[in-house]
Order: sequence, then C-alpha cells, then structure tokens
Amino acid sequence: MNTQHMIEVAKRKSAIDGWEPYRFEVVGKDAIMFTGSIPRLLKRGPRKGEKTWDGKGTRVVVTDAEGQAEQLRYEESTGNCGNCFGKREVFASWDYKTGTKHKECSACSGTGLKKLRK
Repeated sequence: MNTQHMIEVAKRKSAIDGWEPYRFEVVGKDAIMFTGSIPRLLKRGPRKGEKTWDGKGTRVVVTDAEGQAEQLRYEESTGNCGNCFGKREVFASWDYKTGTKHKECSACSGTGLKKLRK
C-alpha cells in the first residue's frame, strides 16, 4: 500500500485545516502514528521558503485497513491506479550518482488505470 493514502486519512482524522505530518512511527503490526501540525515557511537563511513545524504536534493513528479503504476510494473516484496514482511507474531505487530510478507499476501493469477487483 502507498503511504500517501495513509497520510490523506491522517489529514482528515486530524480535523485541522492545513495540518501536515512531519513524523511517523509504527505502532503495532498494522498501524502508523503520524505527528503533525500546521507548517510555517522560513523567511530567512539558507532554507528560506522551506516548511518548518513549531512545538508539539497533534498525533493521529491510522491503521492499514483505513489506508486500504482510502486507496479503494481513490481508485473509485479517479479511475487511476491507487499504487502509482496513474503515473504508470513507481519508485525502484535511488543512488547518489545516478539519482532516482523508476519501474513499471506491477499493480496496474503500467496502464495507470485502477485494477479490476474479482
């Protein structure tokens, strides 16, 4: 399952407009706890324009089942594959010399369309 679906569930569960996670931690076999808050943009220095988070954040726990339900919801509403988000490829590896490499999405066989459920 794609972590982005779990992040979307966490954003909804936080019930705070603009909330974004900045940390996650595995809690149990089938759940992730996201910690986040509303980021602010840095106004000076070498990281000017980048996001930063102040103080303690709000914690939200998302289960694998909630993430899978979000993936199904995404596929039904867009018609795109929930694994590659319709891009036809997924992350394969990264190397500091050659950069990021992608491979064909195995969930949709590189079509970018949602997979048919049996």
